[in-house]
Amino acid sequence: MEAKGYRLDLKIINALELGVPQDRERLIMIGINSNYIARCLGRGISAGERNWFPWPVNNKYKDAKTKYSWPGMCREWRFSRKAFKAFL
Repeated sequence: MEAKGYRLDLKIINALELGVPQDRERLIMIGINSNYIARCLGRGISAGERNWFPWPVNNKYKDAKTKYSWPGMCREWRFSRKAFKAFL
């Protein structure tokens, strides 16, 4: 993409850190045509430069995966797994 004139930024974001009660890590990629970078950010970006995109941050949930105690699997889920294995 960068060879085609786009500037890329990427980050692994966990939904927990945005206040969503789901432990889901996702790779998010942002690509902007280099012709629009200066208009959007007010400066140029060189190919390969990272951490230029203003990623969302919710300080209340920063490090939520380790900051809060999360319950383990519920009893029903454990039962369901056992029941499922019995059919295999």
